[in-house]
Amino acid sequence: MGEERGDSRDPRRRPRQEGRSPKGGAADPSKGHTSGSPSQRRGPNVLTLLPAPGRRTEPFHDRLSLGPDDLRDLYRGFLVARGVDAQCSSWHQAGRIAFWVPSSGNEAIDFGTARASESADWLFPSMRHLGLALARGITAQQLFDAVLGNANDPSRGRQLPTGLGFLERNLVPVSSGLATQLVHAAGCAAAMRLRGERSAVLAYCGIGATQTSDFGAALDVARLRKAPVVFVCGQNPGVEPAKPALTAQAQARGIPAARVDGTDVFAMLKASRDALARAKRGDGASLIEAIRPKASPTSNGSPADRFDPIERLRHYVLETGTLKEDDLAHVEDEIRRELEEGAAAALETPKPPASSRFDDVWSEEPLTLTEQRSPDAPVLY
Repeated sequence: MGEERGDSRDPRRRPRQEGRSPKGGAADPSKGHTSGSPSQRRGPNVLTLLPAPGRRTEPFHDRLSLGPDDLRDLYRGFLVARGVDAQCSSWHQAGRIAFWVPSSGNEAIDFGTARASESADWLFPSMRHLGLALARGITAQQLFDAVLGNANDPSRGRQLPTGLGFLERNLVPVSSGLATQLVHAAGCAAAMRLRGERSAVLAYCGIGATQTSDFGAALDVARLRKAPVVFVCGQNPGVEPAKPALTAQAQARGIPAARVDGTDVFAMLKASRDALARAKRGDGASLIEAIRPKASPTSNGSPADRFDPIERLRHYVLETGTLKEDDLAHVEDEIRRELEEGAAAALETPKPPASSRFDDVWSEEPLTLTEQRSPDAPVLY
């Protein structure tokens, strides 16, 4: 009762709703507000800018330096990420690929953080962050080729289906070891600072990674070296929050931390911009805990898509009149064709030739390998 009323000593006192002016005027969306709805399960002090579908909103994307074309690109990227994930999950179920870790629902986290970064910034993803590659300019066709490991895959099928990396885009391959990428990211950021580079690092992980010693080690390295790194921890729906809270763990080490609605691309963009600007000013590391609420069947009858990043963005652009139904329908049809054609082309592309197994291994090829390339070489196995 005390939490709902704001002060258990006087039931008549109610807390001023954050995000509202003292006179009840509209909030400044660029500053965000905290969610007070228990059914949304966001918890206290969570930055969110978008209202839930079904609620009216006023346009504020221009305050984030976003225009209609930017919103169309975001919506398109969300749909491509969701479609690629669905196609790869289908391939996994059919036995075409060895395994797959779904990433649906993380679109706002991926595109919000990546869009706040610059091309010189490095990304250290974990699994479930397929959208980062798309946000950095990799196409759906390239992802399909890499997942299947066909002849068009630059790595010649040497990467795991969910461990993709594209170094030409400063996107590091996903590490199979839990949380090890966080230590690597902190070290990379520390090196940037020593070199005097005005770049930063984004490092991603899930709740499980925060329970490892590598997580604590990465935070310590970042603090001691004042490394320009932003740690982004995504909380999946239904997963219990870390104990103690991630923000408390970071703040205890002297690292600023924020809790952000991970289904709200605008909130993720704003929080990421602030953290990256801080890092590039030389003020050190930050942590963003991206909360992904889970709708309950008894949560005021709210549908599950109330917390879907795609539906929330779609509702915003339609409600504000930024984009029309016809615009979105055209984008959806275009992407549907693109994904179908890309998947078919990737399946028709043959595997890399057997001889490619010798490439990119030695700077100077030893005689033993040269002999094995010969068609007359004896079969040793």
